[in-house]
Amino acid sequence: MVSTYSMEKAPQREEAKQTYLEWMKDLKNRGGLGKVRTFLFGRQGAERPLEDKEDLDEDKDDIHYIDVKLSHMKHPPPTLPPQPEGLSLEQIGRRHVVQAIVDSERNYMMSLQRLVQAYEKPLLESEPPLLEKEKVKTIFYRVRGIYQCHLMFQIALASRIKEWDNIEQIGDVFVASFSKAMVLEVYSAYVNNFTHAMETVKKTASQKPAFREFIESRQQSSSDRLSLYGLMLKPVQRFPQFICLLQDLLKRTHQGHPDRMPLQLALTKLETLASVLNERKKQSEQRHAVKQLIKNLNVKFSSKMSSERNRWLIRQDDMLQTVIVKPRSHRASAYDGQGEELKCKERRLFMLNDLLVCTTVLNNGQPSSPGSMDMPRFKHRWSVPLTEVEVINPTIEGTDIEMSSEPGKLKITTQHMDEHEYLYGGSTRQLYQERNDLLHDLAVVKQLGALLGTLKGTYGVLTRDDIDEWSEIINKLITKKGQEIKQADVSKIQISLPSVQMEQRVTLVFDAVSAKIKLDWITALETAKLGMKPHNNPGWYAPDEGDTTHAEMNFGVPLIMKALPVFPTRQQAKFQCSVLCPLEQPGHRSRRKGMLQNEGARNCLWVCNSDQKTCHVSLVGFMPPSPQLLETFETTEGRVMCMECVPGWNGPGPMGGYLNRRESERKSDYCFTRHTVWMGTETGRVLIYRINQSDKCEPLATFKASHPISAIQYLNNRVFMSLSNGSVLIYVRTHEGEWKVKEPRVSQLGEGAATCLLPVRNDMWCGCENKVHLIDTESEFKQVSFSAHDPHMVIDKMVVAGVGVWVSFAECDSIRLFHTETMELLQDISVGSPIGRMVASVTPRAQSSLHMTTPVHVTTLLACYGSLWVGTNTGILVNFPLPRLEGVPLVNGPAMVSYHTHKGPVRMLIAMELNRTNDRVLFSSREEDEESDASRSLSDLSTPSSRLKSGSQTADLVNNAMSPMTDYLNLTFNSERSNPSTTTNADHSTTTTTTTTNGISTTVTRCHESKEDADGVRPGRLGSTSEVEVSANVTSTTSMVISGGEGHDYLMRLGENVSKEAKLLMWQVSN
Repeated sequence: MVSTYSMEKAPQREEAKQTYLEWMKDLKNRGGLGKVRTFLFGRQGAERPLEDKEDLDEDKDDIHYIDVKLSHMKHPPPTLPPQPEGLSLEQIGRRHVVQAIVDSERNYMMSLQRLVQAYEKPLLESEPPLLEKEKVKTIFYRVRGIYQCHLMFQIALASRIKEWDNIEQIGDVFVASFSKAMVLEVYSAYVNNFTHAMETVKKTASQKPAFREFIESRQQSSSDRLSLYGLMLKPVQRFPQFICLLQDLLKRTHQGHPDRMPLQLALTKLETLASVLNERKKQSEQRHAVKQLIKNLNVKFSSKMSSERNRWLIRQDDMLQTVIVKPRSHRASAYDGQGEELKCKERRLFMLNDLLVCTTVLNNGQPSSPGSMDMPRFKHRWSVPLTEVEVINPTIEGTDIEMSSEPGKLKITTQHMDEHEYLYGGSTRQLYQERNDLLHDLAVVKQLGALLGTLKGTYGVLTRDDIDEWSEIINKLITKKGQEIKQADVSKIQISLPSVQMEQRVTLVFDAVSAKIKLDWITALETAKLGMKPHNNPGWYAPDEGDTTHAEMNFGVPLIMKALPVFPTRQQAKFQCSVLCPLEQPGHRSRRKGMLQNEGARNCLWVCNSDQKTCHVSLVGFMPPSPQLLETFETTEGRVMCMECVPGWNGPGPMGGYLNRRESERKSDYCFTRHTVWMGTETGRVLIYRINQSDKCEPLATFKASHPISAIQYLNNRVFMSLSNGSVLIYVRTHEGEWKVKEPRVSQLGEGAATCLLPVRNDMWCGCENKVHLIDTESEFKQVSFSAHDPHMVIDKMVVAGVGVWVSFAECDSIRLFHTETMELLQDISVGSPIGRMVASVTPRAQSSLHMTTPVHVTTLLACYGSLWVGTNTGILVNFPLPRLEGVPLVNGPAMVSYHTHKGPVRMLIAMELNRTNDRVLFSSREEDEESDASRSLSDLSTPSSRLKSGSQTADLVNNAMSPMTDYLNLTFNSERSNPSTTTNADHSTTTTTTTTNGISTTVTRCHESKEDADGVRPGRLGSTSEVEVSANVTSTTSMVISGGEGHDYLMRLGENVSKEAKLLMWQVSN
């Protein structure tokens, strides 16, 4: 399918058709103001002089935009024509969204015009002047440039809206209008100056009453009463507004519509602009905040930083610190056991990229206006390098108990509370003391048991069973007390700092506003410390034409966390394949009122390696604080070539269905109610292992395919296998949960090997030779195929991102982007060019370590978190920036090349999210009995075919888990997700509703129990009872990318890693 781009419909002249790739290249190469005018408005529009009643010119040395003088007579504002009859619902919906775009742009233009006509011009022309000319320029810097850019956009928009019912296309207008470098330059200059402009307004208004009266009178005389700050904020918010409107329009545009791809391209362009503007403004504000802080505190921080420009603010938080105060004898207070008073002091912690600064707010009681950029006055308490700050995790086990016995004498010694425990006050400190008392009592009871065994006679007063029961009761109380301590610590941060003597350390306890802020603070601290590590300075090569400030401040730059050996005892082992599997939760769990539980790892990585003789599989668990190698086992059926995690069967059944599913699993060897891992070998054998299988010496089940297996993928209750003979086998699961392994459907793709599979929505993309074939999962037949390259090329890997699929080829350094709906080629990129520039920038010794004797080619691909990761045969990783929304995933910036490399080909790239802390606070009306709930242990990957809708309750957990802080400049669009589910059995039904917002997962569980059990009416209960349990799951998520290959080298410091054993490189990325 080939499409033509044009700004206006011209039936008299036939345009030469272009593909999207050619059009984008041509658009990028256009230059000069005359060419832009010709492209946007045609030759007549470029040659015809424009007239305007208003003069909006800036100084000549300030012109970085096209000077457009608009005549409203010849170029009226965009106006949608009357709606014709007979339109479909989609067309009517699209018209409504287009009308919203027109209205929004009209209001925006009026706001810009007000800034110029009602504020800037009167200030410049006033006699005597209310404000110096330089300050006026500072406040309204680049406002006229933005106005001119949108005048051009308005002309193109009006022309397209006038013919809307005939064309029904608007995406290309956005692409053409906002693809110019001048738009980014003008908006970037404006947003970078925004903070300085608002500070100038506030400072001048406080010094000059006439200026303050001027801006107040202008606000009162306007119809909407919008302040100067509100008007100045609109350009900052403009692109997020455009993105929301185009998203609504795209939802109402079906596949195949001529405006669908232009809208997707427009979303890509606008998101790129918004992201760049947001990051540049954030960088500018963070650096400016440090200057203000240093000026405010009037101190000079000692640091290794060469200049203050290399320091920026990461975050600032208001917290309460528990301190010890020496009491006055005449004052009545609550003192501790040593006669000292515990008090809470208000503190504000500033986390810089290299320092942690603690201050006291001096004028916090003076609230500032919403647009205020002023920083309150602070008093400096202390500042410590981030590398010296350590977070202390509270212990649940408690203090140690020492016991010593002599003939006729027993001595029990309990350690005093730790320093951080001593700093707790009130009920929290009492909990620590109660826990230590219980530990003391447990030690005494155990000693009593030991002494009881030495008795010669039997007296029937105190038996060994009594001692065991006594110990069990105390153990339960200790566990409960530990959980209560952790719940009390849900928002407390314990940090260890070096003391003045530098030979000791001191522990400080802070109380954050909420648990979410606490976890985010800890995550930010760990990320900042990780960015200061020597192996991350530098970690990536970025070209000079890139944004150096962006790289300096680690915005979007992956940070290497660690290199984990996977097979430390097998030096010759080589990676073959890997798969990320969810860990199933245990079925037995006791929940008590007010209990806070710590849930561990959620994912486990299965990694397969092989040598000349054997094949081994290692399991890596991702538990805080660092990943761990869990186990390794050997397979017995030859070399494993591919793996896939297949969800267990969770089909419908009577009375909840769990017992019915277990019965089906017992009757068939190929019915699995738990998640399984399917492995394909070079001999054509398929090995199936259960994820939680304790003994993995033998697979759970096996069966034989006709040829060697190259790839396995699961999609819509079907398993697809690509074979070396060019065919794809499709295995279907019956309604009873049994896999029909003996009756697969065969789809023949070609004569060569079928190399890779990729699920894209409801289609399976299959690579065979140089062609991509699409198999529909419902009909299980091949629907579409197209050539991705020349006939001699072979498709090797594919990865999906947004509405595009990136494809790599065997023994080739180029990757290609295809649209998922039209299959058009959109972009062709070579990874050899950025790698060559990086290699040329390192030392000759580092160049020799890379073994660049063979041409570079791509070995693996990964698209995640706004980046395209490319692994190569030389062990070098390349990172390309991608958009994050549902637009076209065009590479929108220069590539970064990692200085951390493998010593062999990169065999795997996997993305995952690691929950650093995952604390669940439970609130219930009574203690819940222990019950077997294995039907709830299935992971979210296996969704039931039918779900019952239920009502939900909203839990008010603002004080415990919610963070009220919002950022009006945040351009990330998060939507609430609510997934209700219901599980029932013969005498018990549970309705669970989960809502996740901003890292806070709120779960409401209703437990309904029947009136009668198997023997009749339950004792002590009248009718049915219902328990409502509300829990808040507070998480701080870290996004990770894992690469796998032989060995690890850091090109900036060679010689540190000499081993060639298989290793996983773990990268932390910003999401």
